[in-house]
Amino acid sequence: MSYVPTLIVNTRSVELGRGKQDSVPEAWQWLNCVYDDKWETLAQAEEAGVRIADGTDAGFVVKHGEKAAELEELVKSGLTPAEAIVAATRMGAACVGMDHEVGTIESGKYADLVAVYGDPLSDIRILQDESKIAHVLKRGEEIK
Repeated sequence: MSYVPTLIVNTRSVELGRGKQDSVPEAWQWLNCVYDDKWETLAQAEEAGVRIADGTDAGFVVKHGEKAAELEELVKSGLTPAEAIVAATRMGAACVGMDHEVGTIESGKYADLVAVYGDPLSDIRILQDESKIAHVLKRGEEIK
């Protein structure tokens, strides 16, 4: 069993405010309630041994290309930066049944890699800073 919390969607929605969302009062009340509860829910899932996978619902209040913001949210929730990266790679791949092709660095898998300047295990936000992205490989070919 996996849990894909998409924490950043709730955080961004609350940050945008009710006026930007054109939401009814009940929806806004729910967003605020969930904002406080999401951290406890994630902690309970992790404590129960549920696999945590990373998600974003990109295209809604999180733009495509901003996936790394969810990693910061996972770290705020109590995961280590390494656990957050695993949630986005190995667990994400397993969640969609692609772990035999992607998600870890192993012989026979596609070489989808991101190399950064700095240490994301010390500061996960490095992965959100485009100037810190040194190389991006997709299927073994450099695209940046």
